[in-house]
Amino acid sequence: MQKLEVTKELNRKDYIKEYFINLNKYTLKSKLTDKETEILIYLYNIKGKFVNLISKEVRDEIAKELNISKPNISTYLKKFKEMKILVKNKDIYTLHSNISIKSKEIHFTTKLILKDEG
Repeated sequence: MQKLEVTKELNRKDYIKEYFINLNKYTLKSKLTDKETEILIYLYNIKGKFVNLISKEVRDEIAKELNISKPNISTYLKKFKEMKILVKNKDIYTLHSNISIKSKEIHFTTKLILKDEG
């Protein structure tokens, strides 16, 4: 068996970005577009600032900071709800509890197996 390992030491911003890129690439059943990943990262970064991640204030901030129209924001948030990335608790929406970075070191392992074609 051949083993390859890549280690990256990253600042906080890049660490979060890499986490979500890899989460999307390796673990989500429905893959996110680059723009959806960008919005998810933004929601993750502001989740402590707002109680409800689909509030008007959040939508306004996303529109301003990421230069996205409000109708498009609604479409993205709807998809996040359908994917259970955003979950409802009483009358507020938050990120699913599994969408979190819990340590300073994360290992994503990929196993590639060559199929017999004969």
